[in-house]
Amino acid sequence: MAPKGDCVHVSPGRLRIRVSERRGDAAFFSRAREILAVCPGVEQITVNAATGSILLRHCADLPDIAALAAEHGIFSLAEAGRKKRRFYPAVVGAYRTADERISRLSGGEIDLPGAATLTLAAAGIYQISKGRFGAPAWYTAFWYALNIFLKAKARPEGK
Repeated sequence: MAPKGDCVHVSPGRLRIRVSERRGDAAFFSRAREILAVCPGVEQITVNAATGSILLRHCADLPDIAALAAEHGIFSLAEAGRKKRRFYPAVVGAYRTADERISRLSGGEIDLPGAATLTLAAAGIYQISKGRFGAPAWYTAFWYALNIFLKAKARPEGK
């Protein structure tokens, strides 16, 4: 049975796998280097037995690398081929969902940028009404409201 391998870093052309249970086993990591070197698309392999790490620079598909490694007992990846969510797409998705909900709740009259504009403008008015001309400054809230409004108007209709 191949030891469990964890993808600790995946980016285009670069993959770092940690095989913790074989940490310190120089013979294992030397063998891993030899076997992974025959995988089509693998360009460079750096192993570090002390940290239990295998770094691959490649133009291969992750499932192909994982299959070769599992076949030779180097490591098994439970989630080979599954992409991890990246921060930016996750945030954009959350904003799109909120935008759609606000639009649906308002019958299409307002969207997320519109709601943010109104909220920030209201915060500015509230600050002025309380005589608070400081933290956060009313003019900062107005500035943000204006920027959100202008950026929302600059995007194509229906987006």
